[in-house]
Amino acid sequence: MLVGEVMIARVIVDIKHQSINQTFDYLIHEKDQLNIQKGMRVLVPFTDHNILRLGFVYDVIESSNMATKYVHELLDIEPIFTEELFLLLDVLTKNPNALIAEAFETVIPKQLLIHYEKQASLLRADKLPEDLKVFFKGDVWKLLKKDLVYYNRLKNLESKGIVKLQTVLKSRTKKPLHTCVRLINKSYTGTVKQNQLIEILSTHDQMLKKDLVEQSSASIVNTLIQKNVIEVFYEVKKIEVSNFNQTINIPKLPSVYEADLNEMLEKNIYQTYVSAYNDTKLNAFFMHLISGVLDKDQQVLILVPENFMTESIIDELTKVFGPTRIINLKSGQTDQQMRMNHQAILDNEVSVVIGPRSAVFTNFNNLGLIVAMDSNNQSYIAHEGIHYDAIEIAHVRAKYHNIPLYLTSSALSLKTYHMVKNKQYKELSFEHHMHKHIEIIDMKAELLSGNTKLVSQTLDKAIKESFSKNQKVLLVLNQKGYAPFVMCRSCSYVPIDPQTDIPLRYDEKALLLKSNLTKYSEIFSKVCSNCGKPSMKAVGSGIDQLIQFLHKAYPTKKLLKVDSDTITNKALYQKFDNLEDVDIIVGTQMALKSNLEHKVHLVGILMIDQWLKLPRFDAYETTYDLLSQARYITAKDLLIQSYDPKHFVLKSLSSDDLSYYKTELSRRKVAKLPPFYHLLQLRIEGLSYLKTYQYAYVLKESLEKLGVVVLGPTASVLLKSNEKYRILLLIKYQDDLSIFRHLLKSSSSYQIFMNHDVSWY
Repeated sequence: MLVGEVMIARVIVDIKHQSINQTFDYLIHEKDQLNIQKGMRVLVPFTDHNILRLGFVYDVIESSNMATKYVHELLDIEPIFTEELFLLLDVLTKNPNALIAEAFETVIPKQLLIHYEKQASLLRADKLPEDLKVFFKGDVWKLLKKDLVYYNRLKNLESKGIVKLQTVLKSRTKKPLHTCVRLINKSYTGTVKQNQLIEILSTHDQMLKKDLVEQSSASIVNTLIQKNVIEVFYEVKKIEVSNFNQTINIPKLPSVYEADLNEMLEKNIYQTYVSAYNDTKLNAFFMHLISGVLDKDQQVLILVPENFMTESIIDELTKVFGPTRIINLKSGQTDQQMRMNHQAILDNEVSVVIGPRSAVFTNFNNLGLIVAMDSNNQSYIAHEGIHYDAIEIAHVRAKYHNIPLYLTSSALSLKTYHMVKNKQYKELSFEHHMHKHIEIIDMKAELLSGNTKLVSQTLDKAIKESFSKNQKVLLVLNQKGYAPFVMCRSCSYVPIDPQTDIPLRYDEKALLLKSNLTKYSEIFSKVCSNCGKPSMKAVGSGIDQLIQFLHKAYPTKKLLKVDSDTITNKALYQKFDNLEDVDIIVGTQMALKSNLEHKVHLVGILMIDQWLKLPRFDAYETTYDLLSQARYITAKDLLIQSYDPKHFVLKSLSSDDLSYYKTELSRRKVAKLPPFYHLLQLRIEGLSYLKTYQYAYVLKESLEKLGVVVLGPTASVLLKSNEKYRILLLIKYQDDLSIFRHLLKSSSSYQIFMNHDVSWY
């Protein structure tokens, strides 16, 4: 396109509101046409009052009937949103009702978004044109908006190796500075003490002023500054990082794993590798992989599902590599810490970056490997604000950079196993050097023997044996006061939805059994429809109830409680490092996400049926993963209490075979569930119940015409909220969401909300 022709900037205005969740077209002044690019920030006049607002150039097009105003000002020398970041934006905005401005801020946090600038560093002064030398101060030229006219020349000089263009971060707050000094008049002769100070400074190119004062005095230093013998200048503080030591501490890698390691390091192509944990989470293979990537002067991103996990992984890496170039990007950092950390990553001063799911958006200088620890963990999925799955984002980034993605977990998820079988992922199989004792305890037999306590006789015996050996015990039970289903205590029968095969939810007030996903319901009866005995009861024992029992059963033993209320307590994880004064750790499933690996010799799972019978399609998968975590954590014994001891999930775990995967995948395929179909739950909200229901029904018909399977509509349990009625639909589809994305756009009368977790009812 020639300068002078009409050019249009399609702009996203930085206002997070559904009513303006779209692009706005603006004409581009002729003076800006050579410079404006997709991904730049601009100021644009907005509303009838032409208030200037920050915007992002989403595209540059040739014509538009909607453009009547001009872009007021370009804020960037070059785009801060790269093609890679636009790919990530596409993922974040699959939901047509997602706020695009919020998606921009998710990719680059606002603390960083407004502080990018460009600078040119001089590499070969002898080749620099004379008219440009005046702009370089100390071999650096900080480019301002007025310097746009020189940018094309600088790009040309960069291609010749004369200058280097870099993106740097400006601090919104006052920059943290070091006060430095250097000697500028070496011929000066002063007093004895002044000459001694000059002698000290002459052996250094520069020193921190405070260090020089410590070796002399403030009065002498200030006197020499006043006499122009010493010059004062300031440098921005950077995070302190040191080079990796020689990797002499890396455990020896068994030769059987060398081929896989060499493939990951040498192929330089996008490939997903998966593995279940070995006995040591950060095993020799992992350490050799990190070392190999660093040897190529590339950077590593390690994702963890929870903030607290970062410290333990850093500790493990430090044991092997010594002082390392590692940054912890855990959430809760100040703006200043965030700016310094991200600048160090951009400057390639950092080799390993560790952080929770938000770290997946970090901008790198030379990314060479992405690792996701405990990749099955649901904490990788963000539900508040913009919905995203950090593992999905990691796939996009690994593919863009053509690098390996390594997923670790306590057990392969169904999707991962399915991908491995279809040769889309490659599994790295590690030997398990320690075989652990797994026992399934039949709680029906316990009832028949007269034991009605929370802890079975078998588990009680194992607990007392552990105490006799001064070993720790971990007991895991589901949440307090949670009774989501009913079960026959005689034959283990659980009522299910005939359409979905998912256990029915127990509504105690209405004495009804209801489906979460369809309109099916039935009256609750204490008489079992399977065996005819009056033994149907609500299932649900809480952790507090268990603690009361343990205090009575083992009154001299000290307990530590771990649940969602204590999981973020930093002191708790410091406690895990020293459990000398703890005998029993009692927790919900959160305890299995902690740093207790091999610190307990006995793990007891009480009432595993609470997980197996949850009214969710993925209840079996969640249970298998939870039990795999328990098997990994325990140093010796895993005891599982169940009223359904012959359940295929439990039998597969104890026999350590693949029957679980084969059985569950077969069931999922028949029921049209993941990984064979995608699931998406919709909640339609409107002011009229009847009209909202009709709208949902019409939407269902439109979706079915596109080959999509739709269950519902059904009224939400919370029928009305904020004066709006709620109707639910469940969608099953195989192709990309884009095929019917246009149908899911909210209107002025009806709002459509999307839920990938299928948890609304």
